Amino acid sequence: MYKTDIITKNGFDCNWSTLFVGRQFNLISAIEVTNYAVKYLENNPNVNNELILELAWEQEEVKVDHILESIVSDKSSEDMKREYHKWLYSTMKEVYTNSTDEN
Repeated sequence: MYKTDIITKNGFDCNWSTLFVGRQFNLISAIEVTNYAVKYLENNPNVNNELILELAWEQEEVKVDHILESIVSDKSSEDMKREYHKWLYSTMKEVYTNSTDEN
């Protein structure tokens, strides 16, 4: 499993769609989503979104996925493709960086 910082250290922004795609491909844990939600609420104290508040509490993986799906339901397929490519680039770069010359 990865952490969301794999995205940000490659110069990409991390958002709810990024988390949704990461969960779809089993790249991040539900706890990582909870941690992101807590930080989001700390940085945006005036947000009163019931779904985000719910994510800030540790939830079962299926429930986290369902909530994320509700949050990003209005995103276009182009937006989701962009998020997929963020993960693809970031994970491939991570593998390449951590590989030896022999591999």
